[in-house]
Amino acid sequence: PSMGPWQSEWQWERFELRQAAIYMQPVQTVGLFNRATGRWLRVTDQGGADSPSTGVWNQGLTWERFEIRPFNGYAGLYNPATNRWLAVTYQGGANAPLFGEVFDHTAVVCHFVLRFNQDGTVGLQNPATGRWLRVTDQGGADSPSMGPWQSEWQWERFELRQAAIYMQPVQT
Repeated sequence: PSMGPWQSEWQWERFELRQAAIYMQPVQTVGLFNRATGRWLRVTDQGGADSPSTGVWNQGLTWERFEIRPFNGYAGLYNPATNRWLAVTYQGGANAPLFGEVFDHTAVVCHFVLRFNQDGTVGLQNPATGRWLRVTDQGGADSPSMGPWQSEWQWERFELRQAAIYMQPVQT
């Protein structure tokens, strides 16, 4: 056993921390709001994804709350109310097929990389499909856009609005 001060020749006592910052980040609970459509993204308890809710955030918006759970270079978007994970499809759709609080890392359609834009929004791209998540002005959610980020895109931009701010009790 190794004891005493550090010895530069020690090899078996060396450990490499990989992506440590990602694993140590706290889970954030957010609402995903699109300025262009005025809509909130959500997942349903039946495994769908859409965006019928508009306007100001309210306490009744539970399907619209997502926990951003960071993993090894990507994030999963989990909804605790429905117990589902947001996903995009290879065909250009959006849904929430993965059920359960524990993330299945083999479910690559549920992996997202967040692209931070200069206007304070993020784009959500799935590396496996190459698709970008978006909401539509008709209340839908899908992922037809592929390839590099396009600055003219509007439906693919989301504000990450901290849900914890909206969940604070009102002082009277």
